[in-house]
Amino acid sequence: MKNRFIIGLIVLVVLSIIGYNIAWFSSSEEIEIKVNKTERINDKEDSKYLVYTDEETFENTDVTLLGKWDSSDIQGKLHSDSTYTVVVYGWRVPFFSMYRNITEIK
Repeated sequence: MKNRFIIGLIVLVVLSIIGYNIAWFSSSEEIEIKVNKTERINDKEDSKYLVYTDEETFENTDVTLLGKWDSSDIQGKLHSDSTYTVVVYGWRVPFFSMYRNITEIK
């Protein structure tokens, strides 16, 4: 009985992780943004780039599963008061401080 519960729990966790990743990857969208400001945020565990627009704040971080390791280069190309077409993934969830991630500048 105890082994079934543990196996069931492991299967549930694995399926949740797979489902989250499938949903995240399917959230890709190409949008146009006008950059107001860019910033690098450093905390004890991690650092990330933020891109502020009138409509939304975006994150710019590396994504290993997408082969994106150039967030610093992307951040360097973004300038205030300029408009860009970008590809974003993810969702904006203010409660968890989650931002959509810019993965490409077109």
